[in-house]
Amino acid sequence: MNSQSLKQHASYHRREIDGLRALAVTAVIGFHFFPNALPSGYLGVDLFFVISGYLITLLIKKQAANREFCFSSFYLKRAKRILPAMLAMLIASSIAATWILLAPDLQRYAKSLLATLSYIANIYFWRTGGYFSTSDELKPLLHMWSLGVEEQFYLLFPAILIIIFRFIRPNLLKILALLLIAICSYGLNIYLANIGGSNPAFFLLPTRIWQFSIGSFFAVLPTIQTANSSRLNLTFVTGLALIAINFMDPESKIPSATLLTLGTGFILWNKLNSNSPLLRYLITKPVELVGLCSFSLYLWHWPILVFLKYIYVDSVPLHILLGALLATILISYLSWRYIENPFRNEISTKVKLYAILITYILLAAYAAMMLALKGLPNRDTDLANSIANAIDSNYRCPPTSYRLYGASRSCLIGDSKKTPSLALLGNSHAQMYAPAVIESLTANHQAGLIIPLNDCLPTIDLNISTECLKMAQINYQAIEKDRDIKTVILGMTWYSNDLVDESGNKIYDPSFIHREKSIMMLLDNLSKSGKYTYLVGPIAIPNFDFASVASRNIKFGNVTENSSIPRASFDEQFKTTISSFSKKLKNRFIAPHEALCDLDHCNFADENGSYFSDSNHLSVYGTKKVQKLFNPIFER
Repeated sequence: MNSQSLKQHASYHRREIDGLRALAVTAVIGFHFFPNALPSGYLGVDLFFVISGYLITLLIKKQAANREFCFSSFYLKRAKRILPAMLAMLIASSIAATWILLAPDLQRYAKSLLATLSYIANIYFWRTGGYFSTSDELKPLLHMWSLGVEEQFYLLFPAILIIIFRFIRPNLLKILALLLIAICSYGLNIYLANIGGSNPAFFLLPTRIWQFSIGSFFAVLPTIQTANSSRLNLTFVTGLALIAINFMDPESKIPSATLLTLGTGFILWNKLNSNSPLLRYLITKPVELVGLCSFSLYLWHWPILVFLKYIYVDSVPLHILLGALLATILISYLSWRYIENPFRNEISTKVKLYAILITYILLAAYAAMMLALKGLPNRDTDLANSIANAIDSNYRCPPTSYRLYGASRSCLIGDSKKTPSLALLGNSHAQMYAPAVIESLTANHQAGLIIPLNDCLPTIDLNISTECLKMAQINYQAIEKDRDIKTVILGMTWYSNDLVDESGNKIYDPSFIHREKSIMMLLDNLSKSGKYTYLVGPIAIPNFDFASVASRNIKFGNVTENSSIPRASFDEQFKTTISSFSKKLKNRFIAPHEALCDLDHCNFADENGSYFSDSNHLSVYGTKKVQKLFNPIFER
């Protein structure tokens, strides 16, 4: 580093920022290693977003004022900061993945590697799953979603900041412009979450940029004079309190991370006096070191944990988990000391660029080779690979097919040139049957809509919650008024016993008496409005992540989980309900269990693959097994 660089680095280095980074990465690692002990630890990523917005804005604000800002220099510095440690982690993860993962999982890893190298990991993981499910816990590069968001922010936001700083003169208007961006993004986040779009709201930049913008907002606010230590300490303590409240109450009615984001902004807003007791007692030398190593800690902890979970299948023993935590700390320190720092400060720019470029090419070539070789399937048994193929294969709507409908984010299926005449109404357990009807819709030149309410039921007098009830009623009213919709197929989970009515009264319904009346009322109301209705009946479900667990048990030679349940057990739970609906609805009752059960067992798989993609959703293969049951809908 030359003297000018050292001065610039010193001007931006603040102990409280190291403290925030330490808090953020400790929360994330705590959540991943011990989720029950720190259930809200995932919010640590939101802290990083606010810090990034604040620091980038400070840098660009200063350089724009002096007419010194250069895009190429800005991106080069970001590359030197991020890429060396990231690429080192990707090399190690790719070696481990080749050795450990089943062929279908290795193919999925290769795709996620290409997405990471392309800075679109957040988009890839949005489209292929989520963040909180058990199958997502086995994706070695899932944590790279946040770097995808950050890299897209670095690509887009500097140009916006340059426009704001160069062309908007009064500081108040600059503040308002950044606040407007934050408000629009925050509103979009809440809107998507309320129409069943919690995944895109979680993963995508447009619904995350409000957190970066809050950091930017505090970076352009007038600061408090350093002599006024009492006010400086008050803003710091206020910010800390807001962060603590959000961590302790993640289920608050206030949208996730709102208080934490504002609290982080308050702490960043003003630099504390160097002799402040808050700095002396809260930001100790070990805390500072964790903050300095936070990037490497974030990079390395997740793949280490994932590969152990993959191997141990059920749960990682505590002593192995603690050993992995110690290994994470050691590897991360070495990464910070011998990769991050040298690439940022000591190695010549030319050498850095060549090293980064060569590593990029090698990793991309590796990913392409794994995809071309289909993940090296000859290493494992055909059965293990065929079962693993089902993971995350339940139907997902292409983003281009999304349509707003009632209270839902619906999905257009079939012939896209036609007006939808069929509705597949329910939740994700209705959506999973989409492949069973898409082929017939297309062949008959018809279109349909999937109208899901995630984590809710479609019934309009009883539901999982009063919020679900309101949204189900909105969807029902939209369908009732829609003259183009002629056919409605009702699908749902059949394993929700805890319900509420419109007044919020709780109803426990293990015998299915109340739900049967509720379902029939909905079907009757739809029929009275001129719709031809069908009901998809219950199926036996594994209640554990069958495709992932069974395939890994086969690979590692463990005792396999049951691939079926006794037919008598399923009949005991649902025979009366199925019989009742069959009598009332006759050929309008679709019974998928008939294709998945034999006389003695209800099966979760056969020799050709898994019927389930996770613990309760049918895979593409499972849907094909029941497809013929839906054909009569299109023959009437």
